[in-house]
Amino acid sequence: MGSERKSDWATPKPLPPGDRAATARVLDFLAAAQKDPARNVAYLGDDRDGIQSELEELVPSWEGTVRVCEDANGELRGVVLANWDTEIGLSWVYGPWTRPTDWDACASSLLDAALEQIPAGVTRYELSGACENAALAALAAERGAVSTDVNYALVLDGDALARISPSRAGEGFTIEEGGLVGRAPESLSAVDRDVLHELHEENFPTPYYSMDQLLAQHADGEAIVLVARMGGDVAGYAAGRVQPDGVGYVDFLAVAPAGRGHGVGRALMVELLARLRSRITRQEVCLTVRHSLGPARALYASLGFHVDASLVGYRVAL
Repeated sequence: MGSERKSDWATPKPLPPGDRAATARVLDFLAAAQKDPARNVAYLGDDRDGIQSELEELVPSWEGTVRVCEDANGELRGVVLANWDTEIGLSWVYGPWTRPTDWDACASSLLDAALEQIPAGVTRYELSGACENAALAALAAERGAVSTDVNYALVLDGDALARISPSRAGEGFTIEEGGLVGRAPESLSAVDRDVLHELHEENFPTPYYSMDQLLAQHADGEAIVLVARMGGDVAGYAAGRVQPDGVGYVDFLAVAPAGRGHGVGRALMVELLARLRSRITRQEVCLTVRHSLGPARALYASLGFHVDASLVGYRVAL
């Protein structure tokens, strides 16, 4: 972090509407920053085209929420953008990213510029970055953030992904699609929905998608939701999707107490991986898992996932 004197360039501003050259400069800036663990932010990869694809999926448009610090020569010195979901009351701040010497001059003002855009009804925001991003951790602490457990970004690719061979049944359980693609989520019984909601909320208290959102996305073909049953009762579920950059992503996996010890979690994961593999255009599937979830980490390791990065999230009340 540098000690350069704060000047006019350190005041964040929006991009000129429709300025494709300015947008391209931002994407170049983010791709370079993401390759540096000390500046890496959890929500994006480090491939420029992949970053662009991921950002283009955001609603509202990322080009409308991005704020930049730019010097008199037109050189970018810092970038931030925001995204939010009013249904779950959570916002995600992407960044701030700065040049290594410019953090002290503009990181805090960039964060404020992102927060100013968050609509009423959103009560929390999240920052997240690589464990090596000490500057982001310090900024979050200044804002009163509560840190999450360390999360590991895992990747399954190559021969390990190619070897995935699913079996949709096990010790007294079966696996089916939740709601079935092309059918409304209401095709699940009220009891099923209640169990899935409870299981989701117990295992993921602050999720980025609610269970209702997952089921709706599944019905629209935007996500895959698999449900395991034992004796007709919900024993667990898994959810995932193909990301805009063509990589598969496992969003959630949870097993009900009655389903544990029967191979339900492994069967759900293998089936989900096989379905994702048939849809992805880049032969990778990613997920994140908390350090404290030893059994889950062991499962993923046994399937061939390897650690790509170690991440920490920071939640702040608005």
